[in-house]
Amino acid sequence: MECNLCDDPEYYVKWEVKKFPLWTIYIHPNQCYLARCFVVLNRHMDDFFDITKKELDEYFLVVKKLRDGVRGLFQPDLYNYAILQNNLNHVHLNFVPRYKE
Repeated sequence: MECNLCDDPEYYVKWEVKKFPLWTIYIHPNQCYLARCFVVLNRHMDDFFDITKKELDEYFLVVKKLRDGVRGLFQPDLYNYAILQNNLNHVHLNFVPRYKE
């Protein structure tokens, strides 16, 4: 199946925030919520439940670092974490800080 992240990785470089060994954080181009990001597995995988234990462990460390950094900078009121894959057939997390105002 076609994968935009794998087929055209250079397109996403401009939004790269931090690359880890197994995951990469990208700022979402639609900033309807300040600091909205997506966290992407560095290798192609279609289903979140097929990732390895090592990938899962790093995933939680990366997302926690992202949350802590955004918390320190922008003080969101809460966070939404979503693994949807509606438009991108590649394992990734949608990270959406939410604000009362």
